[in-house]
Amino acid sequence: MEGDFQKISIIIRTYNPNNYVFDALQSIDSQDFKGKIETLLLYDRGSETDEILERLKNFKFQSKNIDLKIYVHRHMSAYRAMLKGLELASGDLIFFLDYDNIYPSNYISKMVENCVNYDCCFTNPTVFDKNGVVIGKLVRVPKDYLKPEKIIKGNYIDISSILISRKVANYYIDISYRYLTSRYYDWIYEDWLLGFVCLKKFRTKYVEETSPFYRAHDSNLTFSKDFSFDKFIFSIDREIKTLHAMCSAFYNELSEKELNLIAMALAIKERTLANYILKRKSFREALYVFLKGLKDLLIK
Repeated sequence: MEGDFQKISIIIRTYNPNNYVFDALQSIDSQDFKGKIETLLLYDRGSETDEILERLKNFKFQSKNIDLKIYVHRHMSAYRAMLKGLELASGDLIFFLDYDNIYPSNYISKMVENCVNYDCCFTNPTVFDKNGVVIGKLVRVPKDYLKPEKIIKGNYIDISSILISRKVANYYIDISYRYLTSRYYDWIYEDWLLGFVCLKKFRTKYVEETSPFYRAHDSNLTFSKDFSFDKFIFSIDREIKTLHAMCSAFYNELSEKELNLIAMALAIKERTLANYILKRKSFREALYVFLKGLKDLLIK
């Protein structure tokens, strides 16, 4: 990222959004950044909150520098919706904001200021509860965060905390359509893959001066108290598919150490998944899962 950019794009993906989305928009409206801001709000047609959509259509930013563009799209995964947002975005720099999170008023200006000569920048979100009380930071960022092998072990770059250049966006779109078109990859962790892309291919910086506010609430998968067996299965499955995506997109570029780490991570997650099934489900159900997986493997 070099020089002064005239336009920023912010991608907000929504599926069954609630009133939190208006807090997110208000936080964009309050930014002290003086340049142009394009806000792309992607509304999933599978949502059951059409009353929110109607209110969104009538929402107006106070700032003359901010444009709100609403796109209603067919039902799709978070990853595919992110790709659509990247294709629609026209900004030189691209931010992401989950609809239940908010930006401090100096967030965009601070990120842009800190990221001159970098293609990727990220920070560590500040978590707050339903009463507005700050709980702490979302993740632990390792000291040697620039090493791609670190993020293979576990993601520490949340989607709401990352800023990328148009060059990174185009690269991410390219590898997605080149290697990850199979529906198998629909539910990968898109921010985990993006973080790996940034560390593997682009100059990246960790910014400590500012951070978005990450809302902890029951509807949020990270902080939900209702973490069921099915949600656990889904989460582990997404992690496994994301690691597979890293292999598919970068296989010829991965170092021996990176390949070994991915293989180890896959083995651990798949073993964890199997053990969880055996302990928490009946033998009959566990056997069904095993036989179904074996059948799928033999078919391929």
